Amino acid sequence: MGLYDTWHDGRLWNGGRYPRVLEELPRAFAHYDQDDIWRVLLVTMDLFRWLVRETAERLGYLYPTLSDGQATGLVGRLLSAKTPTDTHKGA
Repeated sequence: MGLYDTWHDGRLWNGGRYPRVLEELPRAFAHYDQDDIWRVLLVTMDLFRWLVRETAERLGYLYPTLSDGQATGLVGRLLSAKTPTDTHKGA
């Protein structure tokens, strides 16, 4: 066993010192429609950004702000260019 007990390889992790992760994680799973998938992408990016910044700060690393901005800008452009989807197409 390693230094940290994640109980069943992390599947039952309770958030411990990071209740924000536990709060945000359920929002990081999509239903099966295009709009919700875009929503989840943005939630996941925000959660990942927060975790990476927190980790980088604690370990004394610089956060790749330029790369983050470029990736976020690309996703924003793709999202604004997407076409509206039908909510349901008949069989």
